[in-house]
Amino acid sequence: MGIQRYFIDNKINKILDKVKKLKEKRTLSKIDAIAVFVDEYIAFNDKEFTKLQKLMGLDHTHFNIITYKEKKSNFNEFRGTVILSSDIDWKGRIKSKDVQETLNKKYDLLIDYTQADQQKKQLIVAICNAGFKVGFSDKKDELYDFMIAVNPSKVSLFNEELVRYLKILKLA
Repeated sequence: MGIQRYFIDNKINKILDKVKKLKEKRTLSKIDAIAVFVDEYIAFNDKEFTKLQKLMGLDHTHFNIITYKEKKSNFNEFRGTVILSSDIDWKGRIKSKDVQETLNKKYDLLIDYTQADQQKKQLIVAICNAGFKVGFSDKKDELYDFMIAVNPSKVSLFNEELVRYLKILKLA
């Protein structure tokens, strides 16, 4: 196990322990502020984002899209915060103030569309200040409150299932 992996895993576990204690005191309420976590390798695009907005009955002002990229490039399909791999140091600390502010902002829901089970992406999910976190079932389950067993390439189906379960939980 590399030293970077050790430090980041350790940081994720400390954050998860702290979050568990906070969640015991928290009550869920209607979803208003949503963080959408994407990377450059997923099938989530502007068309899928528009469909998600319609399914949830919310306009774009309720959503904040966070895009993770390995390297800086000029193209970014979404407005919002871009987190570069280099924005996270070897100890798992966020170097960018903008990224830190985005992750510290209070969200009712985090939807993680990223596919790769990469440590830095796990750290971002753990750090994000969201009351309810949802992701694909092929990931580290301690990070999420709810996981949906859908192939990550089937974004439309994932969105439909997400909204269906949010309605059952009376959050949407």
